[in-house]
Amino acid sequence: MSDKGKDGNSGEGKDFADLLDSYRVEMREDLQVGDKVEGEIISIGRNTVFIDTGTKTDGVVDKEELLDDKGGMPFKEGDRLELYVVSVSESEVRLSKAISGSGGLNLLRDAFEGAIPVEGKVKELCKGGFHVEILQRRAFCPGGQMDVSFVENPDDFVGKEFQFLITQFEEHGKNIVVSRRELLERDLKKSRQEFYETLTIGAQLEGRVTRLKPFGAFVELFPGIEGMVHLSELSWSRVEKPDDVLKVGESVTVKVIGIE
Repeated sequence: MSDKGKDGNSGEGKDFADLLDSYRVEMREDLQVGDKVEGEIISIGRNTVFIDTGTKTDGVVDKEELLDDKGGMPFKEGDRLELYVVSVSESEVRLSKAISGSGGLNLLRDAFEGAIPVEGKVKELCKGGFHVEILQRRAFCPGGQMDVSFVENPDDFVGKEFQFLITQFEEHGKNIVVSRRELLERDLKKSRQEFYETLTIGAQLEGRVTRLKPFGAFVELFPGIEGMVHLSELSWSRVEKPDDVLKVGESVTVKVIGIE
């Protein structure tokens, strides 16, 4: 005699339904524009690459966006990629490394509201920062938002392309402020935390001299993390000026004597 519940389903059928419900719960169903997705490449077509998004809807990204500098495809099926959701519909999830090319104000607004990176080209220096062209529109990047560390030579960034986050979008797109630093900080947050967790007094580290000041030298120990070596600690003998013993860009070995 079979074991049936009040609804007429067998216990085995109920167990299967429970497993199916559990599977559905485990799958992400809340993907939104701006989400960062890490997924496995399912297949590579002529123009499109399909990505497993962890939902019932596969993600698609233009193949051209993933090609290397020589036009080759550096990825294969099974490789994992980190991409951003730029649009969601019942039939597909559109993914991208960053928004680029040309587009209307709605696309820029979506990038702002969804915190999706946009491709930008640094056009020139201006008072307080840089003029950056994004989607054929002019934006402003404050000098302190171009990198995670102090920008010693701003001219080095002019003419180059980077990814930015839109941090301010006002006056129907006439006032756009972007930040490269905020995007870099977001990606470096976890790695920095791990660095700080392993940092101890007495540790010897390799670093790069980034700035020289009358009172000492700043040394980058990790991307975006600098330590200061006081003038009195630069040499066993008396030093009048930091540039008597060091120069910017030089690699040095330092010892941690304090953490604040």
